Amino acid sequence: MTFLNIHKIENERTRSIVNVVLFVAVCFFAQAVSTLLIAGFGHFILQTDFTNFYAFTFVAYLFQLPIILFVTKKWNIDLRSDIKPINLKIVLILISVSITIFLLNPIISEPIRYFTHLVDGQIVVFLPRRIDSGILPVLSLISYVVFAPVFEEIVFRKMIFNYLRRSFSIPFAIAISSILFALVHMQFSGTGFMKLIYGVAFCIAYYKTKTIITPIVFHAIVNIIAQLTREHVIDATAINISRYFPFLLLGILFLFFLIKGLYKQTKCGGKSDEAIEGFENKMNS
Repeated sequence: MTFLNIHKIENERTRSIVNVVLFVAVCFFAQAVSTLLIAGFGHFILQTDFTNFYAFTFVAYLFQLPIILFVTKKWNIDLRSDIKPINLKIVLILISVSITIFLLNPIISEPIRYFTHLVDGQIVVFLPRRIDSGILPVLSLISYVVFAPVFEEIVFRKMIFNYLRRSFSIPFAIAISSILFALVHMQFSGTGFMKLIYGVAFCIAYYKTKTIITPIVFHAIVNIIAQLTREHVIDATAINISRYFPFLLLGILFLFFLIKGLYKQTKCGGKSDEAIEGFENKMNS
């Protein structure tokens, strides 16, 4: 059950944390090596500066595949389980939540900057941007919308979250997997806090629906929105506010009633056996 057979650590919980950190570090190292190889290939072979370097990030994820397969065997995790389709209702909820969080992104990630612009009569918003044509933008979109959601959800939700919940409570497993998710993205600013929020949201979506397809689709929707929009600072005129803030208000209300509904469902006996077990572990820890 341990990674790299760390038998000298007697405490199982400590051993679990060490295993998870080492696993993430090895995956990150593999991604860094593949990135250097891509950069070297582009510079010395193709004689290009890789203006759209992210088009080739899918190679970095493929480098992690042998590591993932090795660790799943060590941790006794079946990658074929929890693969159940999701219905249209869940997809619509994921789209709504993704748009809402993205609308709140400027406020949450950089509140000081946001309100400074607001004082100056400006608002920070995300608006649609022009998508360049060609093979590189297409590869970049595939990397972000297909490879990143699949590999990252398998690593952080399917593997790390499930591995940690064997020794810890559900909230703790969610917290650790989400923190590692944010750190791996090299985000230590307000944007990094948004990564943490997304990590928690992906974990909750996975835990509630019991299928890895849900966080993968959730992650893909978030990345699609990020790829199709760009941050803009616009004047806070009556017309601009009337176009933007109604969606923001509706999004906040939607999140409020969604969270309230989930809490009510849990409080009124909608817990699964696993939720009860996680709650008991939390009380005992």
